[in-house]
Amino acid sequence: MLGAGASSVDPAAVAAHKAEIYPSKIPLTQVNRALVALVDSGRASWRTALVTTASRANAATVLHYHQLEGLFDTIVTGDDVARHKPDPEGYQIAAARLSVSPDECLVIEDSDAGVASARAFGAPCLRITYSSDAAAE
Repeated sequence: MLGAGASSVDPAAVAAHKAEIYPSKIPLTQVNRALVALVDSGRASWRTALVTTASRANAATVLHYHQLEGLFDTIVTGDDVARHKPDPEGYQIAAARLSVSPDECLVIEDSDAGVASARAFGAPCLRITYSSDAAAE
């Protein structure tokens, strides 16, 4: 959004402002409880990873706020990768940490970039979407 010629706004200033206001916005976030229940129901049978472009600090803040810290065996954040989604690097790191191959994974994604990343990684991908009604449940 702040690429060359797109804006006169300093990207570092935008990032600093986001970091400043992000904590106050956490209460506005909503959890997909059905997805959490699905992931939690299989914890005895499978290992889980969260792969997000969010920073480690922001991901940890959201997980803590919603009491989801123990849901994932490993977490790969934007701080852990050189290339963000749609590049598959985040999924590659998660799979290596879990000692699994792409064909042993099921990626659950909610964005076009995430789906493209999962496809480039070579894993099957389940795309979820949200509606205002579903988010309220």
